[in-house]
This record gives sequence, structure tokens and C-alpha cells, in this order.
Amino acid sequence: MKNEKCVKDESHSEFTKEEQEEFLNLLGRITPEQREALKKVLKSFT
Repeated sequence: MKNEKCVKDESHSEFTKEEQEEFLNLLGRITPEQREALKKVLKSFT
């Protein structure tokens, strides 16, 4: 098909399971204000 798009493999991650867990632990320790600021920064990369 002409309009077929390459689907990116969403299950692929550049981070190990341990790194993902560490990141989630850090997210749990930041304040709601810090979390909102982080969301804004991450959105600016997309």
C-alpha cells in the first residue's frame, strides 16, 4: 500500500529495567510542582 507508515516499535526502550525503576522512584519523590515543570520540559522536546 502506498500510504503505509513505518510503525515504531513502542516496546523498545533505551533504558534497562533497573533504570526505569530508578526513574519511577525519583518521580515519586518530586513535588507536584516539580512534576508539572518536568512535563513542560519533556513536551518541549516533542
